[in-house]
Amino acid sequence: MSDHPSLMESCACLLPALLEQQAFVFCDLATAAAAQEVAADEPAIVAEVEFAGAATRGHCRLGAPLSLCREIAANVLGTDPGDAAADQSASDCLKEVANVVTGHVLTTHFGEDSQFVIAAPTVRTALPAEWHAALAEPGTEVYLAASQPVWLLIGFVANGSARGGAAGRSHDHG
Repeated sequence: MSDHPSLMESCACLLPALLEQQAFVFCDLATAAAAQEVAADEPAIVAEVEFAGAATRGHCRLGAPLSLCREIAANVLGTDPGDAAADQSASDCLKEVANVVTGHVLTTHFGEDSQFVIAAPTVRTALPAEWHAALAEPGTEVYLAASQPVWLLIGFVANGSARGGAAGRSHDHG
């Protein structure tokens, strides 16, 4: 991937710009320490998008507190975060953000002519152990969005290989 801009440099700008433009939420890079407290404070969710191409496969995972997902949904829908529509759309909004990030990363780093099969985004509740494990994973980028923590992890594995890498770095995936 040396012919392409750094993956994490691209993502460092992408997620804040995406959240600001589509959801009117301001977002900046942060440290993992800033995100450690969320697991004890409130429920969090993780959206995941898996993809596969001719030479590589991988995933994009995006984790955020449920209250932030409700705020994003409310901003997109033009309602109040306490509104039932925002509550019902919170997971879908996080899935859409993960989907847009995935598409941008793939076209930026593999070219617009590259072909990937992109699975429909999924979402799940993030248990405290998963939240903390994601923050410790090499390549995880941490942000503060509306003063709440968000993490992003993009992992690649070369097809036909048991080795992979978060954000282009090599390490074993179990």
